Amino acid sequence: MKTPRRRLSRDERLQIHTLYYQAGWQCPDIARQLGVNIRTVERCVKGLVSPYRPRGRKGVIDTPTKARLIVHATANAEQRRKPWTQIAAELGVKADPRTIYKVFESERYYRRVATEKPFLTDVHKQNRLYWSDLAVTWPSFVWGRIIWSDEATFRLGHEKLYVTRKAEEKYLPDCCVPKFKDFVSLFGHTGQLVLSVVRLACLALY
Repeated sequence: MKTPRRRLSRDERLQIHTLYYQAGWQCPDIARQLGVNIRTVERCVKGLVSPYRPRGRKGVIDTPTKARLIVHATANAEQRRKPWTQIAAELGVKADPRTIYKVFESERYYRRVATEKPFLTDVHKQNRLYWSDLAVTWPSFVWGRIIWSDEATFRLGHEKLYVTRKAEEKYLPDCCVPKFKDFVSLFGHTGQLVLSVVRLACLALY
């Protein structure tokens, strides 16, 4: 039965050199002992213990082009939503889609579902900050009068939107989408559950 060829590790090459040059073993004996193809053993004894690493094929996309792709794909919210193949086409980069995917993944960029957050204007944000600054000084008896409520919202009839981002960019504004144009909400407080079905036909939130 023919033993399949494979690339030897440095330790295996060292062992072959030791058996051949110091112990005086012959190539067929070494091949049987180590379970290595005899042609591989013959090439090994003629070469170095630590050969140079093969260079391999030159990359299709160089470092400057990689940087251009990343900058173009993350310039703003609109660009982050475009597929990577479209980003490459806009820059005139011709490469296999798998090669383009590897370029982004090597920089820890992935296509992820956009994070859904309540649509807040600058006024909303200022009001929330004002309220939190005010409420942080409230005494405990004031907090004891508050009934806490909870809400679960389910989105209806919308496809998932994907964006280009790193793991730590999940809550960047460009990586988020406002919620919700159409939704069903369940509101509950103090053990009681109130079902409220709300369908919104609102202006564009983007």
